[in-house]
Amino acid sequence: MNDQKMNSGIEIEGKTVDDAINKGLEQLGVAKEDVEIKILAEGSTGLFGLMGTKPAKVMIIPRDRVRVKPGFSPEIQKRYKDIEKIIKTETEKLLVAMEFPEAKVSVGQSRLAENQNEIKVDIACADDRDISLLIGRDGKTLAAIELIFQTILINKLLQGIPELSGNKPKISVDVNNYFERKLENALQDIQKAIGIVRRTGRDYRMEPMPAKIRRYIHNELKDNKEIHTVSEGEGGQRRVVITSRSGGRRQQQQQRGPRDNRNRNRQPRRGENRGERPATPPAEPRED
Repeated sequence: MNDQKMNSGIEIEGKTVDDAINKGLEQLGVAKEDVEIKILAEGSTGLFGLMGTKPAKVMIIPRDRVRVKPGFSPEIQKRYKDIEKIIKTETEKLLVAMEFPEAKVSVGQSRLAENQNEIKVDIACADDRDISLLIGRDGKTLAAIELIFQTILINKLLQGIPELSGNKPKISVDVNNYFERKLENALQDIQKAIGIVRRTGRDYRMEPMPAKIRRYIHNELKDNKEIHTVSEGEGGQRRVVITSRSGGRRQQQQQRGPRDNRNRNRQPRRGENRGERPATPPAEPRED
């Protein structure tokens, strides 16, 4: 195995991405939520799994601070082993019913957790076709699976552990760390975006991303004194826009005043009504 140590972390190889990540975490002696993970190569199996096999490679960088929320509440911690067993068993049953019997299931806490008691179910598949089928285009299939699994798994938990009814955990579902990888890419883009907004004062529009990642970014940057975030767009094109709190380009345009003021005395163009009311400006994008 070719492990290249770096000042900011390590590069490490494994048979699969998850294998490489686990080896790296063990080598660094840290938990997964305490590092940034960048996937350098997904890896591939060669002919008959023998010839031309390429290992997966990841870069693991320890964080300066932990981004995830603190551990589960005492009520969840008290019954966590039972919770984990029920979730894992029922998820495996669902995957068999969906004809994905080879998928592996692990249970833990997500970096994208929106509350303290959010439990992550990660489904790991070795077959690229299975991965594609479970995730779907832009993660839409995975989002639907997550909604269905949440309902079924919470009902199973309450049947097996009735005392959780007053403190129900939230369940999130991921496939081969799809959302985690999306988050890593977004976090790298954010650093570039903040630099551009600071330097130019112009708004920076990120690539479209799932709602849970948009919410994570809004939450991470809400206390930043220099920049502000909003979401714009609809459906699969909804994205985060990073703007300067000082107003930047938008504020400068407002200070210069409407462009029409400089052409107050111009004659109307053909077909234009001088008394026509200006178009209503578009609504400000809302946060989510």
